Amino acid sequence: MQELIKNAAKSKSKSEKIIDKFAKIYTPIIILVAIITVIIGGLVTKNWNSWIYAGCSLLVVSCPCSIVISVPLAQVVAIGRASKEGILVKGGNYLEVINHADTICFDKTGTITKGKLQVKEILLYGDLSEEKVLYYVKNMEKNSTHPLAKAIVEYTKNSAVPELNLEIQEIPGIGLSYQDEEKNIYKLGSNKILKENIDTPNLTSIYFVKNDKLEAIITFEDTPKDNIKESLSEIKSSGIKNLYLISGDNSKIVENTAKTVGIDNYFAELMPDQKVEIVSSLLNKDGKVIFVGDGINDAPSIAKADCGISMGFEGSDVAIETSDVVILNDDISKISFLKRISKSVKQVVTINIIASLLVKLTIIILSLIPGVKIPLIVAIFGDVGMLILCIINALSINRIK
Repeated sequence: MQELIKNAAKSKSKSEKIIDKFAKIYTPIIILVAIITVIIGGLVTKNWNSWIYAGCSLLVVSCPCSIVISVPLAQVVAIGRASKEGILVKGGNYLEVINHADTICFDKTGTITKGKLQVKEILLYGDLSEEKVLYYVKNMEKNSTHPLAKAIVEYTKNSAVPELNLEIQEIPGIGLSYQDEEKNIYKLGSNKILKENIDTPNLTSIYFVKNDKLEAIITFEDTPKDNIKESLSEIKSSGIKNLYLISGDNSKIVENTAKTVGIDNYFAELMPDQKVEIVSSLLNKDGKVIFVGDGINDAPSIAKADCGISMGFEGSDVAIETSDVVILNDDISKISFLKRISKSVKQVVTINIIASLLVKLTIIILSLIPGVKIPLIVAIFGDVGMLILCIINALSINRIK
């Protein structure tokens, strides 16, 4: 984590790149202006000492240190401040994206909801007993990191269900499949594995079929995170106008969750590639798009968004690795803090650059007026003094709550 924080500033933002280009042009021009000033002033007035002094003053005050340092310094302070709140920002450029973001998309399970699913009920539809259903389901799911799989393993841990090493085949984005020695094919996953129309329970559910015949539906309970409605309200107040709930879960469940937490826009029963398509369509709008998720299926959307945020406590390794920002304690209220601190970075950078340019240009103009001798101490203030003031202003970001 310390290494991530130390290396975060390596990703340069657009503003920082512009400032770097400005310095590359600005510096040689100032040196050339200083030389021309000394030569022309000396030849015209024959007072070489005075114009050499003016040229030196011009070079000192024109040093672009305070301008060049403004962007990276503010971003480094902000990244450090965010880390104290349990937020890892992998580069200053992402702060700039967050500042311009007006749309945010949330995964449901583990992001909006607690993700601590519990088996509520096992509904039997076929010839298999509950014990036999659990026998297959537990052994098919025992190596999965999905919240539903964890809930099943937890549900059966005190039972006498034997553990076997089955050769499981994955059905991408849908579920799992297993074929026994008698060529019976068992499938476990979303309702997309069904060959018949079944009334879907108004709960998170997985379906278990044998040879395309429904044997059981396992339902789960999950609840929204504590204070999630207040956290989403804070995010809206921070300047993010559009909130979306994007999930692979049943449409009734997603609709109920969205209404409960106060999200107006939602999409349900989505495959990972469909989530990416929705994020891509939102990228065509004016503002920047943030995607927040925690699972393996969220990783493509996290990568596609302008800024991807993952949950660091319960999140999958792939989601954390892919994301641009990691919230270590999975508290999405930290997003409103990120929005505030990114706005503060913009304000600090703008004030530092404008103040530095105004002071430097004033001293430069005065030093070029014949008969006006600017004390070298004033030129030094225009350089080192402004640099110190810019540093002090940047450190004010640490006061953001």
